[in-house]
Amino acid sequence: GSKLVYTASDDNFANTQLYLVDLSDPGMSIRLNGDLAEFGAVSQAGFQFTPDGAHVVYTAGEIEAKFELYAVDISTPGQSVRLNASGGSVGDTHEGRFQILPDSLRVVYSAVWKNSGVRELHMVSLDQPGKPTTLNAPLQPAGYVFDFTISPDGRYVSYTADQVTDGKAEVFVVDTSKPGISTGISGAV
Repeated sequence: GSKLVYTASDDNFANTQLYLVDLSDPGMSIRLNGDLAEFGAVSQAGFQFTPDGAHVVYTAGEIEAKFELYAVDISTPGQSVRLNASGGSVGDTHEGRFQILPDSLRVVYSAVWKNSGVRELHMVSLDQPGKPTTLNAPLQPAGYVFDFTISPDGRYVSYTADQVTDGKAEVFVVDTSKPGISTGISGAV
């Protein structure tokens, strides 16, 4: 509760950067994110502290291009690490959803990665960036994870996807310790 994170354009308005300010020293902010491509941006809707307050997880990318998922230890500003796998994309600023598990070590996010055009649910550990695990069971060829939420204890993730029938959304639940094994808990809607 003693620190605040916000986005703002840099001095030449070419990039939207992520800044940290300690509320005990207002007016003195530190840029958190690593270097961005020209006209790159940190998503204004996609950043948050881990529950322990040690890291900030955020999405960033080039404007009108695909965004990726990053984390930065607030004790080493500017030294961000990409969390999603190489070749993957968490989507644009509207699709780049993620949630941090209560353990402050793992992040769940939806992304197109291994299967072109298929948005799946992945989990990555902050201590193993770039090495996510796919949580959902296999989806339809053009499948899509629409939404997801994490249980308060971080053990389960429920998600909505057209996993069984293309174009028919259903709700599933997966144990984070048993990726790829999900249980349907609703009929198609």
